[in-house]
Amino acid sequence: FVQLASIWRGVSRECISPIDRNRIKHICYASIYGAGISSVANDLDMGEDEASALISSFHGQFPGIRRLQHSLLDTARRSNRSDARDAYVSPSPGGGALPGGVCVSGLGRARRIPDLLHAKNSSAKSAAERRVLNTLCQGSASDLLKVAMLRISSAVEHDSECGIDSDAFLAPRLVLAVHDELIFDIDVSDVN
Repeated sequence: FVQLASIWRGVSRECISPIDRNRIKHICYASIYGAGISSVANDLDMGEDEASALISSFHGQFPGIRRLQHSLLDTARRSNRSDARDAYVSPSPGGGALPGGVCVSGLGRARRIPDLLHAKNSSAKSAAERRVLNTLCQGSASDLLKVAMLRISSAVEHDSECGIDSDAFLAPRLVLAVHDELIFDIDVSDVN
């Protein structure tokens, strides 16, 4: 978020304060999750006019975010097909939404979102739109974390089969996955 804040404000990374970093982080997440101006103002402890100006400035500096959001939602709405099922599909580059209210993560995990096409009210429609955007972001991040876990597991298995003294080597053990972090238990003698 420091790099984004640096680009947004047009200053070097060293000039970014913790407040700047927190603001850009909050506005990024607010954009993804559909938080309104009053919510951003409240969360950042500022007036609605200041929050509105920050959000406008952010989207002015990074117009591709809104274009991506609109493109995904337009694609998801294009068809009135309602027979799609949750499934893995052949992903388009970078993931995205498929016709019929189906959104797909970057590695092809599909999520059916029927309220995108058949919402009974604006609140349900807004929630469905947030789910489309969330599926692309959070679903793709989850995909990448799973790929990382598989690759690390394969690398550890390969190393233990390639001449490392198994009596002297205790393979790292995955303890926990938290958001975008993998936490391992590693014997201190195995750390280089």
